[in-house]
Amino acid sequence: MKVSLAVGVLLLGVYALLRLGFLLSNWSYFEDAAASDVAMAFVYGLRFDVAVLIALNGVPLFLYNGPFPTGSRLYMGLTFALFAVLNLYGVLVNLGDYRHYPAVQRRLLHEPWERTSELVDMFPQWYSEYPLLVVGGLAAGALFVVLLFFAVRALMRRIPGKNPHRRLIPCGLLMIGLGVLGIRGGFQEGVLRPADAFKHSSSFAVGYLTLNSTYTTLSSLVLRPIQRVEKMPEAEARGIVREMVYSPDEEPVDPDYPFLRKKTPSQPMRRLNVVILLMESWTWANVGPQEGGFTRTPEFDALTKEGTLFTNFLSTGHKSNAAIPSILTSVPSLFRQPVIGSREELTRFRGLGSILAEHGYSTSFHYGVDKTIMGFDAYAALAGYDRYFSVEDYPTNGADVHDGRWGIFDELYFLFTVEKLDELPEPFTSLVFSMSPHDPYVLPANRKEMFAEYEDETGYQRLLRYSDFALGRFFEAARQRSWFENTIFLILADHTRFSPPNSYYESIHIPLLVYAPGIVEPGVDDTIGSQADILPTVLDLLHVPTVHASMGRSLLDRGESRGPVVYREQGFGIFGDEMVLVNDLEEDVGLFRYRDDLYFENDLGDDVPAVADDLRRRLYAYLQVVTSTVRDDRVYRDDR
Repeated sequence: MKVSLAVGVLLLGVYALLRLGFLLSNWSYFEDAAASDVAMAFVYGLRFDVAVLIALNGVPLFLYNGPFPTGSRLYMGLTFALFAVLNLYGVLVNLGDYRHYPAVQRRLLHEPWERTSELVDMFPQWYSEYPLLVVGGLAAGALFVVLLFFAVRALMRRIPGKNPHRRLIPCGLLMIGLGVLGIRGGFQEGVLRPADAFKHSSSFAVGYLTLNSTYTTLSSLVLRPIQRVEKMPEAEARGIVREMVYSPDEEPVDPDYPFLRKKTPSQPMRRLNVVILLMESWTWANVGPQEGGFTRTPEFDALTKEGTLFTNFLSTGHKSNAAIPSILTSVPSLFRQPVIGSREELTRFRGLGSILAEHGYSTSFHYGVDKTIMGFDAYAALAGYDRYFSVEDYPTNGADVHDGRWGIFDELYFLFTVEKLDELPEPFTSLVFSMSPHDPYVLPANRKEMFAEYEDETGYQRLLRYSDFALGRFFEAARQRSWFENTIFLILADHTRFSPPNSYYESIHIPLLVYAPGIVEPGVDDTIGSQADILPTVLDLLHVPTVHASMGRSLLDRGESRGPVVYREQGFGIFGDEMVLVNDLEEDVGLFRYRDDLYFENDLGDDVPAVADDLRRRLYAYLQVVTSTVRDDRVYRDDR
């Protein structure tokens, strides 16, 4: 047991060094944080380090300290091998976050488990682009295993052997007790949670410094989607939610299905085509005119002059597979794992494709990568999209058209998609998903010269320019089609990337443009909304009479009770026109003016308690109804 405790102290030192490396490699994110907060992150981080080391090493600890043949070299060799592999994993995921964090401003979560094969396939490209990082990481991992071996051997020689058999039971019980205490994070009432890391500083970056990547990745394996939230009588919660999401032309269908409602527009339906252009990683702060007057998105900027630009629009997650359910079925990403691939995926949601197909629409989904990527093909079918076009449908697949990792370059696939839209019977509704800008940020060979003057920019910035160029080519081709004048285009992002550091709001702030010259009036709209509002907005644009179960509200309905809800590790945020309340279901993180106070430095909860109370009441009601209806499969029912 003494050897185990000594090795544990040694590993705590390793995690302190990994945390220091995380701090130094991402120093720009901590420049504005108080030095005392940064220092205390190392102290508070010990709880997460202890918890994860016990969880990670539970089996090796048992094998070494139990009544087993530890005198056998083979047995001890296998035990050490298991111990080394588990802890090597812990070291490597923390090293990986040195580069991952700047892109999405959060620690790794479920990526190692969901995308294992993709990560392995990407290794050659990582090596070609970041040879020092890859070689350095592997060398650090090998050095860790070697040093760990010699350290453990030295400790075993210096510290007396195992406890006598008569002491195995009390020592075992003591270890179990300490293990349970360590995993739960102490004697506090609740079990240690990721949100606890954000309670000790107003800087979200400090919260991520407090965590470690081993903890976040392992917790993503065991943390189930949020359990049923019960904060008030169910009837009261449903009444609040009805005020939040129902429009004046909608009425409930069944009290047991709170989101299920019948829409009866006062105007006749407009049988217009609908094309949703989902732009990979288009972050609001990186799109449109920048300081100094330059722009990386001139094509998009030109389109905004003829459409309605929503300037206060939010993504509901940080992965593409969180955006797709939000957009196609109006299910916000409020769970600790995406709906796609989860047990909730087969809940009866009501997809936009299904709704419009009942009115004679043909439906299609276009994405120039592998058909089964992230389960999009299956979910698109569940949402009512009966045609799915992927990389397999493109005529060729050579190096001149393929980025070598994901799929067909945007310009080529967008032009191919226009041809496919020509083949669809009208009216049609289609989702077109771009591939750029995405790691490994490869430009097509025939366009490198066009963007050569931007060599000093980051790979993301250059590929954002290329993605915008491809968007312009799409509309250049679409304007020549007979269906163009009868089509409403919605251009938005799936999530952010490389957003301004340490801002909760900017990390989910994305553009949305509704573009339909002659149909939609041009202008700027500051209405707060999220991706979950896309489906009901389309229904309003077309005046569709239908039954639906959207968890959002049309952006054309500017009711006072609007309140999109998002989830980040810091807590759930409910947004009003001016303020956001962030709450972790136990207490408020704070109430902030999110557009003026980007870094959430001025908590107004005590200044305007009535606002905080109202937003908290609506947040709890919304989460209560969402979790209960999804868990009980009471979102939508089909009585036909």
